[in-house]
Amino acid sequence: MPEQNCGKDDSRYVPCRIPTYRFFAWQFEFISEPELNDHLWHSAELREKILGTIDVFGVEVQALKDFSLIDDNDLPETYAFTRSDGRKTLQTVTYLKFRRSHLRLVEDISEG
Repeated sequence: MPEQNCGKDDSRYVPCRIPTYRFFAWQFEFISEPELNDHLWHSAELREKILGTIDVFGVEVQALKDFSLIDDNDLPETYAFTRSDGRKTLQTVTYLKFRRSHLRLVEDISEG
């Protein structure tokens, strides 16, 4: 599982791990972020607006229909605790924000 420092200083932050899956020329990154899940599962209206089910090579998965939640600046980039070496551990939402300009919605990709 690749580690990503998200452009942050390794001496201050522990990189986050991003699970990836390769299928021929396609590479998928599966991100599960507790903070995003918490926002989505506490608001049915938000969940309906942002979360959808898609088919990826015959497997149904949940995916974001828009990126407004990633753009939310209230989501913390690190976990609250500090490690014994003085570094904070990055959350995967930091990776999503770091890669935001490169992300495309799956439905946009399938449309061409």
